[in-house]
Amino acid sequence: MSKSKFILAGIFMVALIAFMSGCTEDKKYYPFLGSDGAGAEEIIQELYSKVRVIHADYLLGAVDIDIDDGEASLTALGYGETSGYVPLEPGYRNLKVTPSGQAMEIKIEGNIELFLNFDYTALAIPVVENGLIFRADFRAGPTLSNDEDVQILLLPDARYSVEGMAKIRFIHASPDTPDVDVGYFDRSAGALVKVFEDVSFSCAEEYVLAPPDTYTFAVTVAGFDDPVLLFEPVSLADGGVYTIIAHGSFSPDDEYPLRVTVFVDNLSGDEAFDLVQATLPEIRAIHTSTRAFEIPVDVAVDDGFDEPAFEDVAYGDSSGYGTLFPGTRNLKVVPADQEQPVVIEADLPLEVNDDYTIFAMDDPESEAGLIPVALYDDRAAVNDQVKLRFVHASPDAPAVDVGLWDGETFTPVFSNVAYTEFSDYVQVDPGEYTFGVAVAGQPTPLLVYQSVDLDGGSVLTATAFGTVLDELDPGVDDDDFPFTVGVFVDNDPGDTFIELTPQEAGE
Repeated sequence: MSKSKFILAGIFMVALIAFMSGCTEDKKYYPFLGSDGAGAEEIIQELYSKVRVIHADYLLGAVDIDIDDGEASLTALGYGETSGYVPLEPGYRNLKVTPSGQAMEIKIEGNIELFLNFDYTALAIPVVENGLIFRADFRAGPTLSNDEDVQILLLPDARYSVEGMAKIRFIHASPDTPDVDVGYFDRSAGALVKVFEDVSFSCAEEYVLAPPDTYTFAVTVAGFDDPVLLFEPVSLADGGVYTIIAHGSFSPDDEYPLRVTVFVDNLSGDEAFDLVQATLPEIRAIHTSTRAFEIPVDVAVDDGFDEPAFEDVAYGDSSGYGTLFPGTRNLKVVPADQEQPVVIEADLPLEVNDDYTIFAMDDPESEAGLIPVALYDDRAAVNDQVKLRFVHASPDAPAVDVGLWDGETFTPVFSNVAYTEFSDYVQVDPGEYTFGVAVAGQPTPLLVYQSVDLDGGSVLTATAFGTVLDELDPGVDDDDFPFTVGVFVDNDPGDTFIELTPQEAGE
């Protein structure tokens, strides 16, 4: 999907809006009808206006809103909430905002002009002057006008639906957040596509049309591509009309941290949900291919050979985790500092909040090739437990059992794991363990390792790699890549490796 699939939802201005300072002229929002007049018949059938109030001033507590001295009222509207649409006669209407239950303590009062057949959102946001953020009671009578004291944005809402499309707009209501871009990740390209750009505090963008689909939205500082906020995927419905508002404080320590809320403009207009913050996918590469034993490798993403995602990953090493944009990403493994030959190529679908390990292994079906083996990494630590899994990356080793040895009894933890296969994570108590490796189904381990302490909260990937020539044939003592069991630490940064030491005879 390209940005061209997000298009402006109309072609001409139909009403005037009150704005706070800080929104430049070319960024002012105007309501639009569809370019083909779609929605006009639906709008002109109504004989009144509708107004909803959205409370986005985190410095203000719950409020009551009175219209025309009691003709309509809204009570106890909390921060982040919407009233839903209230029908009102068109014309000039008087609006008062007071702390909930304190009708005489007016915070905001002024007149708003409503036009016949139009619906509006009245958005309460903080006041900013000379870089300082004010609450309404610190101001001398802010009014609903076009001067710099305005604290209410009155926005006409183009609520008509468009068949086969969704409509969205964006409003920046976070006073200490810099200018932002808002976009989504194109999954096919693994790239961020900007939809709204260079949006300042108190500015509202025009509605755009979007194909109904699932989108992974992100917010960046204007002009940059690295997300400041990344969100879990959300679906936009066919015919849905949405207002997306960033509000709260940019400071992570604030009582009201930055949030992005989606308000549904269809129907009663009282539905809303917060976008759930997510993290970028993290991925690491582990080199266990004996065929590339002497060759450190680079991993290039989407042909980015000039700046590989991982560089000089040597045999037996982990690159550590690095972040990538979500979507289907093309990975190529090449000798370090080269673009050819490509020894591994794979398309890997990456999801937000997920982490991955890519093993480079020998291809068992060819004499020279390599293959990628991709694992999903559940890196969430459990404080009083150890999470452990096993990966079989030894190309000439049979299927194995990996377990605990007490000097007499072998107790498998991972059973019958064949080359290129891997287990799920299991949880064990922290403490000292003596591990052994046995041919699958055999009661006695072929190798026993010196005891190792496992700490609570650790997340570990035990990996067998190298070859077993010298283990299976006592006459072989010069194996270039001896059989090794190492434990890769999955906790940050993911590049730590603990090599288990075989016990000597008689230990």
